[in-house]
Amino acid sequence: MNTKLTMTARSARRWFIVLMCWCAVVWGGMVQGQSVAEAVAAIDECVQKLDKAQLPGPVADVLKLDRVFVEKALLELNCRVSDLVFIRALAQKSAKSCEAVLSGNPEREWIELLKKQGVKEEEIMQLLDDAYADLALKMLEFPKKKENVKKTAKR
Repeated sequence: MNTKLTMTARSARRWFIVLMCWCAVVWGGMVQGQSVAEAVAAIDECVQKLDKAQLPGPVADVLKLDRVFVEKALLELNCRVSDLVFIRALAQKSAKSCEAVLSGNPEREWIELLKKQGVKEEEIMQLLDDAYADLALKMLEFPKKKENVKKTAKR
């Protein structure tokens, strides 16, 4: 069971970063100086669209993470990458549709973009690890909440 939770967290963390950064790119996100509240509103709009699509299980789980956690993650991302190089790198791909961004391995593409901008690989990996650590902790709590919802639905 612990292995299953770990695998879910590993899968979900990539989707969470994709969702968070895709929203920031498409709606201007932090690059255009939107407040965190506006960025969260943009994510809500994105979630509504993505919720209608047929997405893998881990993605659906990530979409249900509470807004407070999303807001905290956005604040931390902005703080850790003060010059917004991560979001600017993603902005180069803003023309891609949601389906294209969610397919393949976008994380590898982002890493390559950051390398081209002169960011050291160790710094990139640390950024990703930090962002994933918070998500992994949250995902360990999430299955319990999910089970409670299922029990309530059966009644």
